[in-house]
Amino acid sequence: MFSRQKNPATEKRITLSQVSWEKLEAILEDLGNQRSTHITYYQGKLEILEPWTHHDRIVRLMDSLLRLLADESGDDLCGGGSQLLKHSERGIAIQPNACYYLAQRPRFGDRAELDLRQVAPPELAIDIQLHRASLKRLGLFAGLGIPEVWQYVTSLDEAQVLKGELTLLGLQNNRYEPISHSRLYDFLPTAVITSFIAQSDSAGLAQALAQLRSWIPREQPT
Repeated sequence: MFSRQKNPATEKRITLSQVSWEKLEAILEDLGNQRSTHITYYQGKLEILEPWTHHDRIVRLMDSLLRLLADESGDDLCGGGSQLLKHSERGIAIQPNACYYLAQRPRFGDRAELDLRQVAPPELAIDIQLHRASLKRLGLFAGLGIPEVWQYVTSLDEAQVLKGELTLLGLQNNRYEPISHSRLYDFLPTAVITSFIAQSDSAGLAQALAQLRSWIPREQPT
């Protein structure tokens, strides 16, 4: 959960105003499907972000954790990766670091985008930020009806030590409230996820996965 960072952490960010949905689609076409940038759009305001590469490791750790839980539970977990989630009628497009389906398996097209007018929203989105995003991302996830978000916010302290804070959030009355346990796996508390990330840093991923597997309740709540 902690690592040394010699240089201050930075993200490249471009913000544009008065961008129509048609212009957004043209920009996405120009950027292509292999883009490394992350897109956030809300009713004319567009943010194009070059995410901090350290966050990729946190995404991979959370993916490893979720896939182990799915394997132990006999679930067919479907990862949507960092698909851009779009809903033109609501004027929203937002790109989580990762998203997951459990109850269904949507058909992913050739483009790195999901039109939520045609498919249900993912059941879980993972959102990793350096400090806090300028656009209110949680409001956009709520506007798309995503039931659960794992938000992991990182920052550097005065000693240049990277720290991360994880919050599990559940959608309630069109807004997110902190929840103590995941709704996707209701035996999973926030503390176990943060402990898994910390142990992966200190002892390695293989040992952290082995300990997580031994922790999983054999008789899980239904």
